[in-house]
Amino acid sequence: MKSYDYRGLPFSSWLYRMALNAVIDFYRTRKSNERLETVAEEKFAVEPRLAEQIDRDLELKTVKTALQKLEPDQQSVLIMKFVDDLSNKEIAQALNKSEGAIRVIQHRALKQLKKQINGERDYQSTKEA
Repeated sequence: MKSYDYRGLPFSSWLYRMALNAVIDFYRTRKSNERLETVAEEKFAVEPRLAEQIDRDLELKTVKTALQKLEPDQQSVLIMKFVDDLSNKEIAQALNKSEGAIRVIQHRALKQLKKQINGERDYQSTKEA
């Protein structure tokens, strides 16, 4: 209380700050410090399922990004085909195009998608190096 110096702020703010600092000090002094060399390697290991999930999430993000760069009709065909699981006939009816046109759009879209994904992976690998 003797250290309180009025600076235009309420006494309760000063008291709250003192209490917060005391809590921080308490937990800081309770924290055990371990040397990095003595920590078991298992503590650094990533669970295989977690690593797989991270890889899947990154791949999905890469595919979504590449898909957004395609022409709208290419996006529609790929989404209808591989997400909605529609046949080429159903896609053709929905987009008012022939089945042959749908096959061509799908082929070109997959080719472009593969090119963009491989380009993104090449970019990421050079960025990491």
